[in-house]
Amino acid sequence: MSEGRTIDDTLREILAEIEAADVSSADAAEAFRVYYLGRKAGVVTGLFGRMGAAPPEARRALGERLNALKAAAEARLAETATAAGPSAGATTLDLTLPGRVPG
Repeated sequence: MSEGRTIDDTLREILAEIEAADVSSADAAEAFRVYYLGRKAGVVTGLFGRMGAAPPEARRALGERLNALKAAAEARLAETATAAGPSAGATTLDLTLPGRVPG
């Protein structure tokens, strides 16, 4: 059962890292997203990949804990987006419109 304890410790450590992470700027938020939620090398994504090694009877509980961890990371990113405001990435320039002829 020590393996289950190790997974619990790992999940607690990652959750603590997520809660303490600095995501105050757009660059920091993107680095956070890639590090924790990235498709290829994300920490949480990697844990989902290792779920197959868990005993079948423990997979459901592990999946629920991993989903909660992923939701915490996504919520942390959402806090950054909310704090930045809806107009942080908005621009008044519509790049889909045709250009104007000078004159």
